[in-house]
Amino acid sequence: ILLIGGSSPEEDKQLFIEHAANPSKGLIVVGTPGKLESALYSTPQLFNPRQLEVLIMDEADSLLEMGFEASLNKILQKLPKQRRTGLFS
Repeated sequence: ILLIGGSSPEEDKQLFIEHAANPSKGLIVVGTPGKLESALYSTPQLFNPRQLEVLIMDEADSLLEMGFEASLNKILQKLPKQRRTGLFS
């Protein structure tokens, strides 16, 4: 599932609904901090972040420099403490 600017929250929600129709497939979510935060808080019934196994953040240092610290903290609050995390620059 790709969550980036240009799509509406309803379109993003529809992507999760389509995935839920075939739960045997793994789920990979790629998105900007704002879109990911929105998905975690607005579609909790469609996406269980507690099942996340791996978190990868590309340009992690730039995200903090660009003012996404609050969004990243809200995202991390929803995720399980036991996970693999990769931070890339």
